[in-house]
Amino acid sequence: MAASINGFGSTYYGRRCFRRDGSYITTEWAIAATLPIFPMSSARVQDSRAGLGGRELYLIERLALDWVQVLTTYFYTYVMIPIAIYLTVIPDEAGHIPRDFGDVPWWLALLLQTAPLIIVALLPHVLRWIGAARARKRPR
Repeated sequence: MAASINGFGSTYYGRRCFRRDGSYITTEWAIAATLPIFPMSSARVQDSRAGLGGRELYLIERLALDWVQVLTTYFYTYVMIPIAIYLTVIPDEAGHIPRDFGDVPWWLALLLQTAPLIIVALLPHVLRWIGAARARKRPR
């Protein structure tokens, strides 16, 4: 099973192919500074709640690498997140990060400035929620 110390070691990233029993496929990654470096294995797991809000995974079966999950994890980590960060701090022609939004209230300006990061941060959670909801609605 995955284990890491200070962001180095291995961990599970990704959840896809949900079933009615709540199980899903996840991939174990070798990580450095919490960034996925290379995939090690995929497995069908089920969450089992541990005490004090902890989370443990119950291994149902080991699987071959789920390459769709591997590619989407790489894409999200090394393409989507950097693009969202760039769009959040996109410089003007002089190389300065614009902060003046005219007559727009400060809170709306902040929301508009950070919208790319917010969308990218919420995307995996929304997709997981949709996948789990669809699995619960499937007939047995």
